[in-house]
Amino acid sequence: MNQEHAIIIKIMDEMTSYLFHLGAKTFDINYKEEDDCFMMTFKCDYDQSNMKLIYRMVKYLNMERQEEVEGYYWELAGQYKNDTELTLVGMMTDEAKVYYDNERVEILLIRIK
Repeated sequence: MNQEHAIIIKIMDEMTSYLFHLGAKTFDINYKEEDDCFMMTFKCDYDQSNMKLIYRMVKYLNMERQEEVEGYYWELAGQYKNDTELTLVGMMTDEAKVYYDNERVEILLIRIK
């Protein structure tokens, strides 16, 4: 497995953990590799009392990609139980779109090769 795939696995793992943190009881994960990017889609229900966590997630996922983080910090993902993992995910992706309503959340993450 190359480093790109290892990073994608970490991103998907962190996002799955956060979906549980949101109170998700059901979720779908979709992955697609294209010629120029990796696309990951996460869809889930959530506990509406966690709306504050949705806002925080949007903020952290929309951080600017920082390639220097990938070489040093991506391995830290999963070692701590707070929102810093989402910050790392935001720094390792190029685009994040989050859609939500009163019942479901949909997250699209794109990482350009």
